Amino acid sequence: MSFDNYVFHNVYEIYSLQRSNTYTLKKALEQLPLKNANELLSNTVSAKAGNNVIFLSLESFEKGFIKERPDLTPFLNKLKREYHYYDLNPTTGGDWTSASAYMALTGMPAYFGEDGNNIFQGSQNYKLNTLGQVFESAGYSMTYLIANKDFSGINDMLQTFGFEVKSETDFDENYERIPWGLHDKDLFNELEKEILLKKNNNTPFAIYASTVATHFPDGLYDKRMEGIIPAQRTDLEFMIAAVDYYIGELFEMLNRENLLDSTTVIIVPDHQFMATHPVIDDLKERGLFVLSTEKLEEVETKELYQLSIPEIVLDLSDIQTNAVFLSHLIGADKNQFIDANRSHLRDINVAALTTINLDKGFTITKDNQQLIIKILDQEIIATNLKLGNNSDVYQIELDDQYRIVKTQEIAQSQLKKAVLKPLTLTIDASVEDTISSFFTDIDGIISYKKGKTQVDFETYDVESKFDVNNTITESIVDLDQNTTSLFLKSSSFNSKKLSYVKLGEQQFLLDRGVNLITVDQEGTLLIDRFDTYLEPETIEELIESISKAKQSKKHIFLVVHDTAGASFSNYDVQLKNLGLKKLVDLKNRQAYIATLKQTETQEYVDNLILESTFNVPLKKVQLIKNTDIAINKFSKDVDRFIAHAGGKIDGKVYTNSLEAMDLNYKKGFRNFELDIIKTTDNHFVAAHDWDIWKEQTGYSGNTPVTLEVFNSYKLLDNYTAIDMAAINKWFKKHKDAILITDKTRDVKGFGDLFIDRNRLVMEVFTTKDAEIARANSIKPMLSENIMDRLKDQLIPFMKINQIEHLAFSRNSIQKFQVVLEQANELGYKSYVYHVNFQAGKDEKYVIDYELGKVYGMYADQWNFKLD
Repeated sequence: MSFDNYVFHNVYEIYSLQRSNTYTLKKALEQLPLKNANELLSNTVSAKAGNNVIFLSLESFEKGFIKERPDLTPFLNKLKREYHYYDLNPTTGGDWTSASAYMALTGMPAYFGEDGNNIFQGSQNYKLNTLGQVFESAGYSMTYLIANKDFSGINDMLQTFGFEVKSETDFDENYERIPWGLHDKDLFNELEKEILLKKNNNTPFAIYASTVATHFPDGLYDKRMEGIIPAQRTDLEFMIAAVDYYIGELFEMLNRENLLDSTTVIIVPDHQFMATHPVIDDLKERGLFVLSTEKLEEVETKELYQLSIPEIVLDLSDIQTNAVFLSHLIGADKNQFIDANRSHLRDINVAALTTINLDKGFTITKDNQQLIIKILDQEIIATNLKLGNNSDVYQIELDDQYRIVKTQEIAQSQLKKAVLKPLTLTIDASVEDTISSFFTDIDGIISYKKGKTQVDFETYDVESKFDVNNTITESIVDLDQNTTSLFLKSSSFNSKKLSYVKLGEQQFLLDRGVNLITVDQEGTLLIDRFDTYLEPETIEELIESISKAKQSKKHIFLVVHDTAGASFSNYDVQLKNLGLKKLVDLKNRQAYIATLKQTETQEYVDNLILESTFNVPLKKVQLIKNTDIAINKFSKDVDRFIAHAGGKIDGKVYTNSLEAMDLNYKKGFRNFELDIIKTTDNHFVAAHDWDIWKEQTGYSGNTPVTLEVFNSYKLLDNYTAIDMAAINKWFKKHKDAILITDKTRDVKGFGDLFIDRNRLVMEVFTTKDAEIARANSIKPMLSENIMDRLKDQLIPFMKINQIEHLAFSRNSIQKFQVVLEQANELGYKSYVYHVNFQAGKDEKYVIDYELGKVYGMYADQWNFKLD
């Protein structure tokens, strides 16, 4: 199994939004290696208008479509010849649609520590410079046209940046609805209407529009273009030609209305094509571009990056402003800077974006002809609803973090149905001077409150199962000592929920497509994902994998997340032979779970969510006392052991002393752990903590102490305490020794002072510190609390940040066994997992459980000679 077949996607770090309350934007900016980073703050933006702006963001539109396929893009090639074309380098952090929009308006990579676009839901304010602020300051009217504005917070994001956002629900014409909202043909029709509307006003305008027709995997075919566009070998090629045609029609209108003299048109792809495709495979040159009716005058054109789009827009449209963007402050290689400062940029993004949710309580007030929802703990008005239009009944949909996703007015007759839906706030203000409100939480529990002019809700966090009455009625027996529970959840695309597997207490998120879950007779869990939506050919691999699993008599389960595509009918015979009749007819976006036993197969399908629990064998980990033979064998591997706190000396532990290190080096230890703390005058010293140091020295004063006081005391009357100078002196002499630190959180500070970073491993206690360590060429060792927090995100976090070491108690092997097994399956067999044995124990244990082909290590003070 390769890592790419597993369940994680775009995972950087589990990162709490609450961080923005304590980790200020100013402090976050100070972490960037830029002297003038504070210029990014949107204190007072002033601007002078230039041309009108029409900005077209083309979905997955590669520059090769223009340069290498003029048969598909005759009009874009005409624009390329007559106007101005520039190659554009993609920038990391802008490689999906919403991230691209975020970068195009803020000049920041969309790192937030969360997947996808959910971070933007409930966004209310943004504290960095944006093009929206520039446009507003210069007096522009601002509109953003998009196929579906209710998709994952994009509407909230664009509104936060000052745009009026319009999509299929806002247009008068009754267009055909497609999963992405509406076809580009209809979007361009509305774009022309919007331009003509704004032309007649006396203010400059900025109109942005995002297309969808060339979306992977093969474009969104529009049969209305048949007879207009020549037939092509693939739908994608047909829709590339269609987009070119739409742009040609747009320019005809702009010429006809004499708008090109006062309007700058800018055409940029949102990102590269996100999948394999014959058309993409045939391209010799891939990347992005800028195509504009105006010439760049101030921005350096030698090598343009996607990050620079705000500056490019300002230059091309001749708008004058004092607003500064990140690309202006950093060097030529934008991606190199972003990669080196990803964690800092993430902190800045999170601190800059203010989001709101209802989980701490809220107030609904009826004031004149408005309903005002006010967040209690943040003192932010969430939304204002105008009364007196129609029914005065509103349904507000929330996400699983209680952020407002969508607000709509509903008929009085729909009130009961709306109230029954989990994650909704329903408000009935139809009776004069009265508010009736229903808050339905994630479990479907309804709180009802009524008031004359105001109602208050206090909410609380709950752990939900989201019971939608679709739990599979599978017979479950009481667990015995040899079995454990396996919980499966399949969520359809329309449910907007996660799918996951939970084995005992270990939870694993599932990605799009069909997930094959097997548990063998030993209790080993394996998860293999087949993205049958994006790559229908993987259905053959899925069938082969199921057949092999059945031969091995494993417990076999299938779970679909999001969508599985619609190509199963092509494998009708093979799937039905496996008993998978319902999978053959599975509709796109349906939830699906199957259990495959030797004699029968059970399949379950639902339009929203399926949940089920099964009994499977329990994986047991045995701890056995070492035999003398085992000790002799393992003791020859010096990399297997770490001398904790310098190692045991004269039966004593936790000395962190010079003599302990000398003795244990002679015994054969080469890995030395030291506990690092700081003195009052900010010097690093080796001591477990100040209380233990006082006991060992007999010191009776206040602690911490100065470096001078620290060095003036002996430990236990016999041993020498060591400071940073002594640590460096010892490791300079012992050139094959490795230092492992504990306790200190000042990763960079210690790393800068230690003599040789190539021989330094630092135990870290937060994911941020792990990233700081990697950024400073220090090997991090993740502590157990990080493993607890990351859970199923641990392995991808290690992969992304190139982390090779974990530290945890031998008593936690059972807790982490599934993660470690998955690590082995994903190719982490070369990684060493350091198992932290309790200090001071004489028992010699080895874990009878293979972790990357290495038995448990990180042994404390094992009092025997290493050969």
